[in-house]
Amino acid sequence: MNRSEASWKFVLLGGDNQVAHDYVQAASMRGCALSHFASMQELGYLGRFREYDAAIVHRELNPLSGLELAEYLEKLFQSLPMVLLTEDRELPLSLHRLPGSVIDCLPVDHSPEEVLERVEEALAGRSSPYLSMIEPL
Repeated sequence: MNRSEASWKFVLLGGDNQVAHDYVQAASMRGCALSHFASMQELGYLGRFREYDAAIVHRELNPLSGLELAEYLEKLFQSLPMVLLTEDRELPLSLHRLPGSVIDCLPVDHSPEEVLERVEEALAGRSSPYLSMIEPL
């Protein structure tokens, strides 16, 4: 979608209520909207992803791991940009293949502000230093 930074709409998939609160607050401070879904059951209708400019995949969304969720969403919505958060700092270096819609892969301990800034940079066309080493699916 072509939107100005002030109107980006993001979705956070996974994470507990505190994580969600921190991301919603950080997004609001940046002038962005952010929705949160803690489980696949809560998510429900997948067509709603068309409303978002990017997804932030926070580790897992039971019963799927973060990577499985990214692969699943790639099959359904090839054009939905995603940032994959992981506890494994070696993930970007050890994975040979990621879904093509994953625009970055960051450690989960990055602050919401850092993650949102990276998403906005990627949507503005600035590439990720991590993903240049990974072959897309």
